Amino acid sequence: MNMKPTLVVLAAGMGSRYGSLKQMDGVGPNNEAIIDYSIYDAIQAGFGKLVFVIRKDFEQDFRNVVLSKYEDKVPCEICFQSLDKVPEGYTYNPERTKPWGTNHAVLMGKDLIHEPFAVINADDFYGKESFQVLADFLTQAQEQIKKDLLKGVDKAFLSLVDRPVVAWSLQAFERCAEVDRIILVVRKDQIVASKAVAKMFGISKLQTVVAGGARRQDSVHAGLAVCEPDTRCVVIHDAARPCVTSEMVSSVVTMARRAPAVTVGRPVIDTLKNCAKGSIVSGTLSRDKVWAVQTPQAFQYSAIKKAYAALPPKTEVTDDCQVVELDGTQVKIFETDAPNFKVTTPADLQLISKLLK
Repeated sequence: MNMKPTLVVLAAGMGSRYGSLKQMDGVGPNNEAIIDYSIYDAIQAGFGKLVFVIRKDFEQDFRNVVLSKYEDKVPCEICFQSLDKVPEGYTYNPERTKPWGTNHAVLMGKDLIHEPFAVINADDFYGKESFQVLADFLTQAQEQIKKDLLKGVDKAFLSLVDRPVVAWSLQAFERCAEVDRIILVVRKDQIVASKAVAKMFGISKLQTVVAGGARRQDSVHAGLAVCEPDTRCVVIHDAARPCVTSEMVSSVVTMARRAPAVTVGRPVIDTLKNCAKGSIVSGTLSRDKVWAVQTPQAFQYSAIKKAYAALPPKTEVTDDCQVVELDGTQVKIFETDAPNFKVTTPADLQLISKLLK
């Protein structure tokens, strides 16, 4: 089911040329403000949430005159645009009084906007057709996003809260004392972007970025090929799992000092059904000895290197533990109940963003 799009209303303008707060002045036959026409048309078109960007000094007036009309109709949020709210590393002239522009206003609402959204000025008139075009586009875009994700869009570079998905994993490995070097394996067309992300988020342990292959196992093989000769332990992690923590990485590394292969996992708690044909259930499987495994997975370097060297070229595997299993190596599981979701659909992004905030 699609989320209804959000309408972001920029209402922090000072109205210096107009002479008052034009956002709230009545212009219609029943004293409606221009903003009232826009909100009515947007709701009729299918927008399901309103986010108002205003200034703190007229909050109460805005709540009384504008917000009170709509709070019982759609979810409403308010955020404040002020001169001192600038990204880290930026400065501003303390004598400035005029608010920053549109980009800054939208930035103020970043923690309130979780849906596809459109941005309007509170004092501009658009007409109902405009809002219908916007709502239809944003609704259709959600369907396209779902299809694109399922078709294999590079999920590692999707935006998650305030950084790319891959940055969350890079930072977890950067903080882990047991990790000396990081090798990032990405699509060839993402190598430059990957280096930029690493630099932006202070990843000092990044040794190199290499191009991956068509299959997961090809990408891992490419990463193993550039490991330093003195490597004793390798941790392999799927960047689409951004909830990984440095503690989780440390735990599998510690276990891998005593065992050749270790994976994060947890016992399966759902009932498992076997469907021999389509969606018709042919039996119920016992879950007593079934575990769901994830990444990170840690390996003694000699074991994983040997296993990949012995893997037949046409054999398909779904994780790296399977590679060492095929080579006769025993795998141990580090059990954890910590959230470790994988980004696969837009719904996953929404869920994980709430966990990471």
